[in-house]
Amino acid sequence: MLFASKVAWIFKSYGHENISLVDGGFDSWKRHGFDVSTEDVKLPVGNWKAEDEFKKFVITFQELDAKKEGEEKQYIEKTSEINFLDSRIRAQFEGTQDTGLDPYMVNGCRIAGFKNLPSSELLTKEGTLKSEEEIKSWLTKNGYVENQPVVTSCNAGIQAALLAYVIDTVKPSSTPPRVYNGSLKEMELRAPKKISEGPQHLH
Repeated sequence: MLFASKVAWIFKSYGHENISLVDGGFDSWKRHGFDVSTEDVKLPVGNWKAEDEFKKFVITFQELDAKKEGEEKQYIEKTSEINFLDSRIRAQFEGTQDTGLDPYMVNGCRIAGFKNLPSSELLTKEGTLKSEEEIKSWLTKNGYVENQPVVTSCNAGIQAALLAYVIDTVKPSSTPPRVYNGSLKEMELRAPKKISEGPQHLH
């Protein structure tokens, strides 16, 4: 479901509203005995027009790095006001498993103040989403704060998309989560000192 959720979030960013994910992905579809085919799918040409909704669903490095006039903190530093959520597995967040960050560039394994809500923990052993109540309880347990803006990140914006999609589903809001597409790989290149919390990343 990871890559499917990324594609779904891209469609949202282009203004597409009628989007659903197959719970459990293709494996679940086959496991339930639904029809599959190897035939090429030929769809008629449609008339859908894309709209630019990127600012609603995606946040850029420039926005994270920005500081409004008269304010002391950059947006990324407002960790008490915004749900900054790192969706990597806990071992990567804690620096005990390598994620490809350059230890000569960064001094930690995560961005300071970000909370760890691994997208992998949204799923059952069968790969389907846990119940809505389980997910809501899990969000609260892991530091999610109601009525605060949400920014999700990971290594390269894919795990972050699944977390954002699920939060948008179980906690619908007029201000949906925003995915930081560049995530840690972009931060490593543009502002490596921001990756400063936790033990130095594994080589």
